Parts: sequence; structure tokens; C-alpha cells
Amino acid sequence: METTFLGKFNINILGVLFATLLGQFISAMWFGPLFNKQWVKYCGWDEEQVKKYMSDKKRHRNSAIGSFIETLISNVIFAFLFHSLNIETQCGAATLAFLVWLGFMAPSTLNEVLWHGENPRFYFLNVSSYLARTLAGGAVYTFVALYK
Repeated sequence: METTFLGKFNINILGVLFATLLGQFISAMWFGPLFNKQWVKYCGWDEEQVKKYMSDKKRHRNSAIGSFIETLISNVIFAFLFHSLNIETQCGAATLAFLVWLGFMAPSTLNEVLWHGENPRFYFLNVSSYLARTLAGGAVYTFVALYK
């Protein structure tokens, strides 16, 4: 399934959407059941701050929308690079996903530690979630795009 605009770049919209939804699921699991306690600890929050954060529905909605858009944009760019580089294998897609993460996501989020004094453990928790989302999204997109 391709649109006129994205179709000229051979981007598979279904692949992008599936990759984006998977990224949202991974993020929800990562910062939910898998690493919630570490995330709260690395934020430096006490119980009252956690309750306040959890009760702010508007903030959650805005964060979810923003996260979806960020993941969607990342997956569209991945798809564009995937097709521009004529990648035809899962291994090639995994390499691209890793390089995109290493070249763009890992260093740009490091600024939070270097310039804003964020906890390095918080950085590693966040950046590893980006790696998981990028690799998984790349795998899903590749599967859908190559085996449609």
C-alpha cells in the first residue's frame, strides 16, 4: 500500500505503520512493566512526584501523541533510507537500523547527560529503548516491504 507522495519513494505505508505501532508497544513495555522502577529511580522522583505524574491525563495524552509522531517520523526516514540504499535483506536492514541509532539517536540524546546533568543510567535506559525500537521497527518494516 503506497500513497502518491510516499509512493514515489517506494515507501510501504503499512510497513511504516506496523513498525510505528511496534515501537509504541516496546516503549510502553520498556517504561512500564520491564523498567518502570529503574526509570522512576533514575528520574529521582519520590512517591508523591510519581503520583502527580501518573494522575496528569493531559500530559500522558500529549506524551503519547508526541511519541507516536516521533516514532512515525523515524520509521518514515528509515524506510526512505532502506529503499534509497537498495537494501534487500534483514541483515542489511538491521545494520541500517543500528547505524541510524548509533549515528543519530545515541549521540543526540547524550546531550542530556553532557549539558543538562541527567543521570547516565537514565541515558542508558532511554537510549537502549531507542535501540530496541529501531531494530524491531526495521525488522518489521523490512518484512512487510520485502515480502508483501
